[in-house]
Amino acid sequence: MSEQRQLGRYELLHRIAQGGMGEIYLAKARGAGGFEKNVIIKTILPHLAAEEEFVEKFLDEGRIVVQLSHGNIVPVFDMGVEDSEYFIAMEYIAGRDLREVIKRMEVKRTKMPVDLALYIASESLKGLHYAHAKTDSGGESLGIIHRDISPSNILLSAEGDVKIIDFGIARAATRLSKTVSGRLQGKFCYMSPEQASGKALDGRSDVFSLGITLYELMTGFRPFEGQSDLESLDLVRKCEFDPPSTLNPEIPEEVDEIVARALSQKLEDRYESAEKMQVDLLQYMYSTGTAPTGTDVAKFLGELFPEGLERKELRSARGSGSQVKKLSLEDAMDAELERLLHGGTTNVDPHSTTAINSESSPKTATQYQSATTPEDSIPSVVSSITNPSAMMDAPKRSYAGAVILGVVVAAVLAWVFSQPNVVPVTIESEPSGAEIWLDGARLAGANTPHTFELEEGGHQIRLVLDGYEPLALNVPIKSSDEKKSITPADGAVLRKSAGPRSFSITTQPEGAEIFVNGVGTGTTTAKIEVSPGDVANLRATKDSCVSATYTLAYAHKRDEVLLQLDCTANGAIAQNTNNHIEEPKEDPKPHNGPVTVAFKSDPPGATVTVNGSSLGVAPQQKTYDSNDWVELELSMDGYETFKVRRRAKQMRGKVWQLKPAPMGCLDLSLINPQIAQVSVDGGPAFEVARKKLGIKLRSGEHTITAKNEAAKKEETQTVSIQASSSCSTLVLFGS
Repeated sequence: MSEQRQLGRYELLHRIAQGGMGEIYLAKARGAGGFEKNVIIKTILPHLAAEEEFVEKFLDEGRIVVQLSHGNIVPVFDMGVEDSEYFIAMEYIAGRDLREVIKRMEVKRTKMPVDLALYIASESLKGLHYAHAKTDSGGESLGIIHRDISPSNILLSAEGDVKIIDFGIARAATRLSKTVSGRLQGKFCYMSPEQASGKALDGRSDVFSLGITLYELMTGFRPFEGQSDLESLDLVRKCEFDPPSTLNPEIPEEVDEIVARALSQKLEDRYESAEKMQVDLLQYMYSTGTAPTGTDVAKFLGELFPEGLERKELRSARGSGSQVKKLSLEDAMDAELERLLHGGTTNVDPHSTTAINSESSPKTATQYQSATTPEDSIPSVVSSITNPSAMMDAPKRSYAGAVILGVVVAAVLAWVFSQPNVVPVTIESEPSGAEIWLDGARLAGANTPHTFELEEGGHQIRLVLDGYEPLALNVPIKSSDEKKSITPADGAVLRKSAGPRSFSITTQPEGAEIFVNGVGTGTTTAKIEVSPGDVANLRATKDSCVSATYTLAYAHKRDEVLLQLDCTANGAIAQNTNNHIEEPKEDPKPHNGPVTVAFKSDPPGATVTVNGSSLGVAPQQKTYDSNDWVELELSMDGYETFKVRRRAKQMRGKVWQLKPAPMGCLDLSLINPQIAQVSVDGGPAFEVARKKLGIKLRSGEHTITAKNEAAKKEETQTVSIQASSSCSTLVLFGS
C-alpha cells in the first residue's frame, strides 16, 4: 500500500494481501496517552458490500465469531462499517502461517519432524473442538464450523503458539447468490467429500480438512491435488490416497491409522469430533515419549526463518505510522480522567485495552448484539456515573470518582504491562567493523561495536564483513533481562572466507580454442577462477583434431591444467554428415594382409557395434583382413546413431564425430503416491516428488517406469517425444 489511510479508529499501515473477497491490512488502533495496538483489518470489496445477502450473513457470522475466546483461535474483536466499507478487526500475530512454513521447507529441502506436525495438529484440533462445541446462553449449539481449514488459515507465532483464523468467513462466502467459482480457488484440495459435493456440513468436515493439512505437514504433499480445480474436486470425492508413510518413512503405522480415520470418506467411519482425534494424537505422542511444546515449535521456526519470524515489510510498517506523543503514566491517567469528568464518553475495548472516543468510532459487533459481556458494560457504567442527574449527593460523587479512577487505572496499567520489554544490546565482533543485520534488515550505519535496543522475544543478528563468512547469531531477549552483551567470547568471531582459486589453462598443440562452461575464453591459454563447491567444464577444440574435455573442481591439486588434443594422422575427424550406411568407392591401390582398426568416437564413450556384434565402449580396436567389409555403428545417449560401411583398410586412422540428437522434453506428474523412483528406458532411477518438469529426452519413443515400494505400486508407460520447444506430458499413478 503506497499511502496510509484511516478507517474509523484504525490507521491502515500496510496492505498485506488482496483476494476475491477483500483486502487485508496491518493497522494500528490508537488510544489514550499515546498507547497503540497492532491489529489486522480485513475489508470487504465494494461489489460484495452491495449484496444484501452477503452483508446479512457477514454480520450474522460476526455476531457469533466475536464470542469465540480460546488460546488456539485468533480473536475477532470488532466488526463494523465506515463510509459503506465493511471490515473485521482481529488480533495481529507476529508470525507465519503454515503455508509459508511449508514453502520455506520446500526451499530448504527439509521436513518438519513428525512429532512437531502432530503437536501443531493437536493444538489446532483444540481450537476446532472449542468452536464446534460453543453454545449460546440457553445451552443450544451455535453450529460453528470453519469450512476453510488449510495451512494458510493456521498461524504459528514466534513463541510457538498455534492459532486458527477466519472462522465464519467461508460460511459467509458460500451463502453468496453468485457461484463459488473464483472465490475459493486453490482450496478445493482441502475440502471434505461432503463439502465438495455440496452437502450439509458438521464439525467432521473440519476434521477431514485438518487431516489433509497434517498429511501435507508430514510429507510435503497434498493427497488430493489434481492438475486443475475440477480434478482436485474429483479426487476429494473419490477419497483415494496412500498412507503418508509411503511418502515419508519416518511416519509410524499408528499415525497412518489416525490419518486414515480422519480422511475417511464415510462420515460414520471418521472421527466424530475434533476432540476424539486430538485424544488419539496425544495418546500416541505420550506413549512414545515424544511430547513437544510450543518452545520446540519456536526453535524449529527460528532455524527455518533465521531472518526472523515476522515478515520484514510488516515489521517495517509497524514503525511507519504517524507519531503520537507518548505520555507518562501520571499524565495519561490525568488526561483520561479529565475526559471522563467533562463528558467525553469513552469506549474501552476489552481486547486491546484501547480507549476510543465513541463519537468517532464505527458500529462494532458488540453494538450489533443484544447481549453484552461485563467488559462491554463498562462504558455505560462510566457514562451513567458521570451524568449529573445521577449524582444525588456528595457521597455518590465521591463514589463515582473512585469508580472512574479505578477504571482509568485498570485500563492504563493493562496497557503499560502489556508493552514488550525493551533491552539495550551491545555487540562486539572479532574483527570489528562488521555490518549488523537485525531480523533480516540492515541497521543503517551500524557496525560493530554497536549498542541498540531489542524488544522481548527471539531475534537473529547477522554480521557481514568483506573477506569473511557471514555469521548468524540467535539472540533471545527475556522479560528478566536488563541489558545484554554479545562479545567474541559468546561466539561473535568471523572466519575468513575461502576465496576462489585461480587456474591456468593451456592447450597442446597451440591454437586451440578454450571453452569454460560453454563460453569461449580465448586460444592456447586462459586464466579462470573456481569458487569453493563449484566446478568448471573445460573443452578445447581445433580443426582436424579430436577435442579435449576436462571437469575442473575447486579441490584440484595443481593450479595448471593441460588440455591435450589428438591431432595426429590417426586423429583426423570423420564428420557424421548423415545417418545411413556409407558406401565408399573402391581403393585404387589394393592392400592385402591383416590390418588393425581402431574405433574412436568424438566425444569418446560411444557404444561400438561392428557387423552386428557389440565390442564395448569406444575406443576399441580389432584386426581384420584388409579387404574385409566392416559395418560400424556408434550409439550414445544424446547423439544420433552413426553408421558407416567400408573396407577394413579404409577404416584406419578415423575418429568418427557424433552429431547431437534433436531433443524434446517431458513433463512428468505423479498423483497417488506423489513420490516414486523413476527410470527412463531402463536406465538409472531418480527420485521424483510430485512432478518433474522439462526432462530432456531424445525424440522418439521412450519407456517411463515409476515405482514406490512402500505403496507397492509400479507403473510403466510409453511416451512419444517430439523435437519441439513444448514438452510432452505424462501422468502416472492417476487411477
